[in-house]
Amino acid sequence: MFSIKNMLLLILWFTILTVKAQDSICSNIKCDCSSRPDFHAPIGVMLDHGHDKGQWMVSYRYMNMGMAGNLSGSSAISNDAIFTNYIMAPEKMTMQMHMLMLMYGITNRITVMGMANYVDNSMSMTMTMYGMMNMS
Repeated sequence: MFSIKNMLLLILWFTILTVKAQDSICSNIKCDCSSRPDFHAPIGVMLDHGHDKGQWMVSYRYMNMGMAGNLSGSSAISNDAIFTNYIMAPEKMTMQMHMLMLMYGITNRITVMGMANYVDNSMSMTMTMYGMMNMS
């Protein structure tokens, strides 16, 4: 697993990589990068940019997902078929996620980011005791 030291080194590496990527993109273009339509990645891509000194950015994202039934490839599969290999079969699941992100430009080249999320998961499953007897 990751130790605290390894986690901090990983964060430092990603920070340096992000700063270098921003430098290489804008230093090769002889125009104002922020006026280009492709200056930022699509909305689903996070951390694609930095901020100038003193700039703040607040972002809120919401994700909702629901699933019901089971598939094997593109065909529906019954619980009995699942129980031949597993002791549990999922029936349905819902997930809601709220995510708040803050970004702040410490200098023109270094931006810090903090993110917090709240996730609400719910899942119903069916379990068979027969499947446990057949498992090795």
